[in-house]
Amino acid sequence: MKSEISKEKRFKEKLEEELKDLKNETAGKDLELQNQSAQISQNSKLIYKLEVHLREAKLANEKLNKELQDQTNTMRLCKLDYETQLTELEKLQQDITEKSQELKFKEKEMTKLRTESNRMEKSKEYLERRISMLESQKQVAEEEKSKITSKNNMLEKEINSVRIQANIDKKLNDSLKREKEMLTKAAQKATAYSQEQRRLLSLQELHKKKLQEELEEQQDNVTRQKQELLALQNEKDRLIAESVELNNQVQDYVDDLKLKQMELYDYKKRLADSDAKMKLQLGLFEQVRTERNQISKALVEAQDEINELKHKLKVKSYQVEQLKEDISTKESLLVKEEFTLQKVIKEKEGLRLDLQKTVNELKECKENLAVLTQEEARLQKIITEADKDKARLSKELNQVTNERDILGTQLVRRNDELSLLYEKLKILQCTLHKGEAQYDQRLEDIRLLKIEIKKLRQEKAMLARSIKNLADLRQEIFHLERDFTRERLKCRALEEELQNPLNVHRWRKLEGSDPTTFELIQKVQILQKRLLASNEEAIKRESQLKQTERLYLNLRKMLSRQPGPETTEKLRKTEMALKDRGVKMKCLVAELTVYENQITEYKLEIQQANKEMTDLKKKYFDLKRREQKVKQKEKDLAREECLLPVLEPITGNTSKSRFLGSGFNICAARAPSLQMNA
Repeated sequence: MKSEISKEKRFKEKLEEELKDLKNETAGKDLELQNQSAQISQNSKLIYKLEVHLREAKLANEKLNKELQDQTNTMRLCKLDYETQLTELEKLQQDITEKSQELKFKEKEMTKLRTESNRMEKSKEYLERRISMLESQKQVAEEEKSKITSKNNMLEKEINSVRIQANIDKKLNDSLKREKEMLTKAAQKATAYSQEQRRLLSLQELHKKKLQEELEEQQDNVTRQKQELLALQNEKDRLIAESVELNNQVQDYVDDLKLKQMELYDYKKRLADSDAKMKLQLGLFEQVRTERNQISKALVEAQDEINELKHKLKVKSYQVEQLKEDISTKESLLVKEEFTLQKVIKEKEGLRLDLQKTVNELKECKENLAVLTQEEARLQKIITEADKDKARLSKELNQVTNERDILGTQLVRRNDELSLLYEKLKILQCTLHKGEAQYDQRLEDIRLLKIEIKKLRQEKAMLARSIKNLADLRQEIFHLERDFTRERLKCRALEEELQNPLNVHRWRKLEGSDPTTFELIQKVQILQKRLLASNEEAIKRESQLKQTERLYLNLRKMLSRQPGPETTEKLRKTEMALKDRGVKMKCLVAELTVYENQITEYKLEIQQANKEMTDLKKKYFDLKRREQKVKQKEKDLAREECLLPVLEPITGNTSKSRFLGSGFNICAARAPSLQMNA
């Protein structure tokens, strides 16, 4: 009995040692579990932070996607507006070409008008020469008239000499007859010359009428050209207004493009920032993954220990196997996630390469813009040279117009001089008619004088017969001579009045009596005023044409500064690249959502593992309570042993397996504990 009691005591001591070892192991496991729980809490915090970062990145990506969509829409609208503006600019260029052709046609017409004006100037010079010839002829006629008047005076003197020398013989009468014949011949010559002068005057009047008709035709052409110039000016003003509006629209589109480029630059900066944030998040994710691998390793070790405990506690073996299977599936999922992350990194590198390509394309665009600016400078030089040529031509045109104005004024003066000459010719014709009448009167006087001579001869015969009455005859001769001289003085006075009239304002009466010439003078003055007004309008139109040409040059400059089809093609390529990036970003967002779902699944699994840990802790505490109960029972047994003198023999062999109250196999638990101690 004592040997059995000693064996039981030894066995009890062994059991107490094993219980102490188990307590130490359980304390170590508790510490490890606390450490693992702390690590799990840290990992959960990191996961929460990563979730927050992922949400922020998701929101930022959504914002960027929205902004990219807005930018694509705005770029599409700008592209449509740009295309419409290009069509409008093409239309305007066509209109400008048409207007330039019309201007060329008008310039040709102006050259024709210049040639016509030169022709008119030549005809004017010819007329001036003819007028000078007529003036010279008029001077010759006046000289002949003066000769005729001198001859008339000579005849009067001869008549006086005939009257004085009434008692001269027949020789003097014969000489008088000869002189009379000479005078009749001279009178006939004068009448023939006057008829020729009248014929020349009629021809001059016909030529004048032709010139007036040509002037009226030229004035009609001038009015028609003025109307055409007015129409061209109106069209030019309309085109100027349209060009100004188009310039404003083009400037607005250029400003919008600059703003869009600035926004694209900002978006690129934001993308770079988001890439940096993604890199940081990927680094954090890798840290979490490494920590998670460490935790998984620790979990594997804990699972090994839990398997050992499950070996000890056969009830939990099935659950531990399920956990292993779950962990294996999770590891496979982690491998898949790593593979997807590598794919995302590769796609990101592809996007970076695309960005580099776009940057290179932008550089090429800049180089093309520099080439275009050089071409624009070259074209600007050509335009400046053309402007200089145009200014030179405009100066020449101004000189020609000034010469034309001067010639117009000279024409007006010549017309005035012609009107005065015509008036003088009319006066001279009147004086000629009067001179002819006086000449006829003088011829009649000569006839009467001849009759008187006959009478005087008869009287001479009578006087010869009656020489006694000489004194009376002398007195009568004296009285007759005095009357004759008086009449001659009267004739001279009348001739002087005809040549130099005392009534200065006599031409006014003639003007009033000839209203057609006055009306013609008024018409000529009105036409001169109209010519001056038309010249002023032509000068104004030329200035307006210069302004329109300047505006046209400004339009050409603005159009040359506008982007060409190459830039539109590059914009289209960038839009396509942005669309592809948007699709890739959407794929990345979808992958992020998948990762978030996986993270939620991992959280659920972690929660399940925490629940299992709490269940294990509860079971562990139940085991501790049972051990305490066993200790209490052992204490009770020890007390009973001390109290009872005889103990019942312990049946059964020590080598057999024993079970505690909960059905725990002591031998099975002993072997692994010994192994752990080893």
